[in-house]
Amino acid sequence: PLQNMHNRRKHIVTTSKYKGIYWDTYSNSWCTKIKIPEGSVLKKTGFSTEKDTASYYNTLAQLYYGQYANLNNVEDLTDSIPF
Repeated sequence: PLQNMHNRRKHIVTTSKYKGIYWDTYSNSWCTKIKIPEGSVLKKTGFSTEKDTASYYNTLAQLYYGQYANLNNVEDLTDSIPF
């Protein structure tokens, strides 16, 4: 059940082409938001590019959901994404 909920598609109405990514007008930066299995939501702001934000989201999704993670299709993933 939890894995199925996380495997949902991204919302159609959004500012980003990637799942879990949006433009925050308050911070003037790209942000990521992901719900983790414990029920809380992790949010990080301050990304300058949409692609870097999507890569960070992928890292969190793999960490918390493993094989059930629904990852963004991003080329040139970076290995050193700060937490």
